[in-house]
Amino acid sequence: MKNKVCILLLVIFCISIGYAQNDLESRVDKYVKWMTRKKNPNIWGAAAKLYGLGTNVSPVIKRKYNTLPTIAKIGCLKALISLGELDYTQQKLVEILEERNPRDLKIMATGMLEVIGDFELEEELLEVHDRAFDPYVKIAIAKLTWQISRSPDAIKSLKGFLKVDNFQLQAEAALALGEVGNINIALPILNRLKEQPTPQGRMAQILLNHEAQVSRYETLLSSQPSTPKETVTKDKLKYPLVDEVIRKINEYHVVGDKFTKKKLINSAVDGVVAGTDVHSAFWTKEEWDDFVRTTINEEYVGIGVYVGEQDGQFTITSPVYSGPAYKAGVRSLDKVLEVNGWSTRDKTIDEIVKKIKGEKGTSVKLKIYRNGWSKAREIEVNREKIRVPSLFTQMLPGNIGYIKLTQFGRKGTEDMEKALRQLEKDGMKAFVLDLRGNGGGFLQVAVDIVDKFISGKKLVVYSEGRHPQKGKRFNYYSTNKTHPDFPMVVLVDESSASASEIVAGALKHYKRAVLIGQRTFGKGSVQEPIALDTRPGARLKLTIALYYLPDGSCIHNIMDEDGKIVERKGISPNIEVSYKDFESWKNEEYTRLEEKKAFQSYLDKHYQQNIEKFHGLADNDQLDYSKYPEFEAWYTSLKTKASKNDVRYWLRAKVRARVSDDRGKQYACDYLEDPMLQRGIWELCKKINIDVKDLEEYRIFAEELKGK
Repeated sequence: MKNKVCILLLVIFCISIGYAQNDLESRVDKYVKWMTRKKNPNIWGAAAKLYGLGTNVSPVIKRKYNTLPTIAKIGCLKALISLGELDYTQQKLVEILEERNPRDLKIMATGMLEVIGDFELEEELLEVHDRAFDPYVKIAIAKLTWQISRSPDAIKSLKGFLKVDNFQLQAEAALALGEVGNINIALPILNRLKEQPTPQGRMAQILLNHEAQVSRYETLLSSQPSTPKETVTKDKLKYPLVDEVIRKINEYHVVGDKFTKKKLINSAVDGVVAGTDVHSAFWTKEEWDDFVRTTINEEYVGIGVYVGEQDGQFTITSPVYSGPAYKAGVRSLDKVLEVNGWSTRDKTIDEIVKKIKGEKGTSVKLKIYRNGWSKAREIEVNREKIRVPSLFTQMLPGNIGYIKLTQFGRKGTEDMEKALRQLEKDGMKAFVLDLRGNGGGFLQVAVDIVDKFISGKKLVVYSEGRHPQKGKRFNYYSTNKTHPDFPMVVLVDESSASASEIVAGALKHYKRAVLIGQRTFGKGSVQEPIALDTRPGARLKLTIALYYLPDGSCIHNIMDEDGKIVERKGISPNIEVSYKDFESWKNEEYTRLEEKKAFQSYLDKHYQQNIEKFHGLADNDQLDYSKYPEFEAWYTSLKTKASKNDVRYWLRAKVRARVSDDRGKQYACDYLEDPMLQRGIWELCKKINIDVKDLEEYRIFAEELKGK
């Protein structure tokens, strides 16, 4: 009898296992269908579901893997990464790159390999790169190879694409170089690209913001006093290897006689400091003086214009609307042909800018050509102190106040207080603080801004390092709240860094604001410029401490000795929302239409006769292309594979630029096209008891957000 019971239990156990296995198989099949359905495929959501099934799902996925379409393979590999199957996943992702697969899937595979790829893949990836036919895939593989192995061949490949006769390829390569830290060579293309209303243009602007803000401002985050300088004896400065290398260079290098010892030692010191972390640096006296002049003194003397190159001509991309150039009549897209009679033809942007600059109180004569003019005209502009605005504000429908802060400059506290008081005076009931793309700035300004929204003496952030003096813990507290408890959201993305993360992290910690968007950059370190005894006037910009939020968490990414992120930190949002994705071919198509001046020609024909109508469309066109004069006929003439809505989106960006020139004020935001801001509006409307659908301006996106 006992044996019969055991056999019965064994049979029941085996049947249970069979049912469990069948259930696992069916659930895997279900989530694979999610990945491959034609309408609204959900690759990453399905991958998360597979991961949630636990480690028992790994052999099931592997058994089915070879029968799956590539898009499902990528989703399944994402789940296997989360389950720790890194060696298997790495091998399969490389196979996806080698096989004949669509471009977008290969680029997805490179993105996943950037996270898990091993440096030993260098040789194999370079071979795959050389065999790849698609130039966009080549760029993605080159970027990947640099990320995991620091291969000079990868950088050489990316630099080569900067010289091709195809701006879209140049742009892809420039963005890749910017992302891997080789931004200088890509600056001319990124400066041109940033003007485009595309994801590429947004990314170019983000990279340029980081270059201009993070590298220039973060040194000033530390307000702690310097400690007495340590004396360095001559014995400590003797490094026979360095001396010998310098001698060999001077003696044998093909142009070794042109290198001074000072230049070579500076290069050696640069290398030593670069081996510590990406934010530390050695500055010569000249570099330090330039930093003080251009960064600490936020105002500069000039005429107040953003410039670039278009059609081979020096072009005003946009005036500073509070500056003298705009007041004198200079507008966006004006071509500058001469500066004080000196021709700008075949001159570099730097050469022309130097001619335009001058002493305060003097003037400069610009020979300007504007599309539609029969001939060029001369405009005289006074040189004045210019302050580039870093804060933009707007009252949105439903009395929702909005402030976009692009950096934490010296006057950020004052500007923020003034803007908040005006919004409150205008009847603000809820508030959006937009910190997307904000690379940081002065720490005290960040603390002051947090102070406006939380009450009592509360810890905002503290810094702490290793050195007993320079790294001593330093606490930053709030004092008194100056603004009421109106509902508040903060928008953040992957380019919100440092001071932005401190503000977002503190407001989230004290539950004062809801964070919406993407995980932030993860830059929470303190740099201090340290004077050097051995090189008077020079500075060693050194990371001396890290920043910690009130709960003790550090926002700074953890990196290995090669500078690769091994643990991503930053601030995670309460509600995650991504930017809209555009297929790469749409970027190419936008560039084609831009180069044939499709948008400019349309506006030259219709804008002046319909100026009031275009002002209204710039504010809100209800995503309706039929509202634009003669749109159908114009769209047909373009012979484009882009949809009518894509073309409307691109055209409206150009319309908004012209309207900004008319009004002398830049648009602060665009709630019609911005999914993160839309979600923020939705959340705030719930808190102030407004049905989003009841507001005509929001009705167009209300249905899409319903149920989220």
